Amino acid sequence: MHREDAPLIPKYVLREAIVNAAMHRSYKKHGPTQIIRFANRIEIINPGCSIVREEQWGQQGSSLTRNPTIAAVLHDVGLAENKGTGIAAMRKAMQRSHLSPPLFESDRQKDIFVARFFLHQLLDEHAWRWLSAFTKFKLTDDDASALCVARQLGWVNNWLYRELTGVDTLTASGRLARLRDLGLVEKQGKGYNTVYKLSVLADSAPRIADRETKSEDEASARLTGRDIMNVESESLNPLNKRQMESVTLPDKTYPGGVNPSDKAQFGESENIPAHLRAMVDSLGSRATTGTVEAAIVAFCQWRILSAQQIARLLKRRVTYIQNRYLKSLVAAGRLEYLYPDNPAHPRQAYRAVSKADLEN
Repeated sequence: MHREDAPLIPKYVLREAIVNAAMHRSYKKHGPTQIIRFANRIEIINPGCSIVREEQWGQQGSSLTRNPTIAAVLHDVGLAENKGTGIAAMRKAMQRSHLSPPLFESDRQKDIFVARFFLHQLLDEHAWRWLSAFTKFKLTDDDASALCVARQLGWVNNWLYRELTGVDTLTASGRLARLRDLGLVEKQGKGYNTVYKLSVLADSAPRIADRETKSEDEASARLTGRDIMNVESESLNPLNKRQMESVTLPDKTYPGGVNPSDKAQFGESENIPAHLRAMVDSLGSRATTGTVEAAIVAFCQWRILSAQQIARLLKRRVTYIQNRYLKSLVAAGRLEYLYPDNPAHPRQAYRAVSKADLEN
């Protein structure tokens, strides 16, 4: 018997995408058509932005031919179908295979066209479990889809929100601004380069949600002393009513943590538990290494914190805290990275490792 693998994405969809790339790419630009396989998606990046308006994509007869000779050959050999039907056909084929619809992006600034094909449904069981952490915010289906795209791609922008939902530019901007104000995404860049990335709160929620699928006893043991909402040895999860009600708008305080992009200090002293304030007050400028390490671990048991936040709390320089303490605490297994696969992640943060985790 021989192994035979069935492709996750229909062969027809990939063939159509590659044919379209060859037909519509700009040959004035030097560079290849790229087909990139990620863990969760396939991207086809083509030189040359679309010469058809976005609202006409997928409409029969709306296609404009950039390379008429190539298009004629592909039609003659049966690889290309009727003009303007490619995108619509790919969308239908993905739907029949119970996969998320493909996302198309025409970037005029970079002069490229990108087609993205996810290997699964964006709103699958794992996604809904993750989104359940944010039920208090009463997200719409469109918002949920946008957050899932940001989770899969690492970002979402106005264009992709419109491609997902079919809304206009102004509506997409307003909805993305609302997700930002809720503390679920962070706005980065300006103008055409503006993107929205998941906040520390939203990005860490999958880990917590996955634990909640295990037995109650095991989940509570693993959460003790470790998670983002752990305040004075009391483990809280994102669905905890007391924690979620701590969100107040329009300030930028995150449930379970402070927005790391916020330049302000932690604010009023009551945001920090009394025993941690006392620990900082007792440190002084000549505290021993062990004392400072204990304070850092205690703070990271309280909340997930970035190096900048830890430095502000301990009234020390960021580079000093990183080089003298954080690296050694991670190496010793007392702290762990929020993004363990990428220690240099721009939004890297730290959490304390509990005794239960060490035993496991």
